[in-house]
Amino acid sequence: MGTQIQAVSEVDIGQTAPKLFTRLSCLDAVRGFGALWVLSFHVTHSQPGPIGLRYFITLPIDYAHLAFIYFVVISGFCIHLNAARSILLTGAPRQKWSDFWKRRIHRLYPPYLVAIAIALILRELVKSKSLFPHASPLIPDLAAHMIMIHNLIPQFINGVGNPPMWSLALEEQLYALYSPLMMLRKRFSIEKISVITFLIGLVWVTVLSPLSGTTVRAERWWYFWPFTYWFAWTLGAFAVEIYVGTAKDKPIYHSFPLALGLLAVGFMTSNPILGMFTKTNLFVSHFGTGLLPLICRLLVNTSNFIFVGAIFILTNKLVYAEKRGTPYRFPRIIFWLGTFSYSFYLIHEPVVRLIESYVGHGTSPVEIMFRYILIVPVCFALSWIFFQLVEKRFLNKRQIAVPQQNSAIGISSEKA
Repeated sequence: MGTQIQAVSEVDIGQTAPKLFTRLSCLDAVRGFGALWVLSFHVTHSQPGPIGLRYFITLPIDYAHLAFIYFVVISGFCIHLNAARSILLTGAPRQKWSDFWKRRIHRLYPPYLVAIAIALILRELVKSKSLFPHASPLIPDLAAHMIMIHNLIPQFINGVGNPPMWSLALEEQLYALYSPLMMLRKRFSIEKISVITFLIGLVWVTVLSPLSGTTVRAERWWYFWPFTYWFAWTLGAFAVEIYVGTAKDKPIYHSFPLALGLLAVGFMTSNPILGMFTKTNLFVSHFGTGLLPLICRLLVNTSNFIFVGAIFILTNKLVYAEKRGTPYRFPRIIFWLGTFSYSFYLIHEPVVRLIESYVGHGTSPVEIMFRYILIVPVCFALSWIFFQLVEKRFLNKRQIAVPQQNSAIGISSEKA
């Protein structure tokens, strides 16, 4: 499938490559902030009844899917680093696929299996079984999770009592799509490949959107397939080539006004705003029939592509600032949370549901704040313990050590 990576000495790398950092702290900050965002969404915070002031106060929480999209972009950035370095040094992308998969499986799969076992145990401890719907039957559900295809089967997307695990299967499938992407990279620039994956994703979403519902996961099965996120992953690879210097940098790739414009359009066409508006009596009574509902559904389902463009620009600005020695400042706790964000992602949802089964789902502001005050520190404390006891044992130590005066390209490609 792939060709061998040519051996390059540390001295050669240090002399050829630009001065880049061994680990980009800004990516840890994004991971940490994203973990907080995702957790805030999974804690029950919605209110019953018509849309009111509280809906708009908590509206930023409902955009936590942007954190997940950012995780996908970071994955493409980190995973493509070695190939980008190879392009810089040899002129061609090179990847030894047997070593690639060994590293990925060793890094991600053992903690994933432990997290499945924990989720199944916690599912039996919840006070209300309705919080953890059992995928039926259990054995096929486990089998689908073991081979990481559960996101492709609507029946098992929410399986084993840990719904966020669909994204881990998606990650592995994006790794599988990395092989054809690398073959394309041997013939085309990363810019052209980004256009190709954008068109594939756009066609995928546009064709399937009219055939599915708007909210139920089983109806929107296509949303959980890798083609929906291949463009985001590719833009992460594009960003790392800009960072390394194998892709031509352009001012538009760092345009903060453009990023703000894309974010504004993305927000206005996303489900929490446009999607919610289509469910109001005003919209249903005046525009409930005809093409407009379908057009709105298409806008909602393609809004992530707009967000991805903004995330691409923000990523370029973050890594460029750190590259030139003027990184953006974040609270230290955000960096700390980012170092074990993979452990957090593996176990936080079952913990949230377990706690909420005992403290309740009250909708008053006091009850909601109490849940946050209780659940947030517990989830991160247990995630840190999981990291120390489980995940840390499977970290891949493959960074190239070079003299400080000849700093080489090297970014931790670990998924955290």
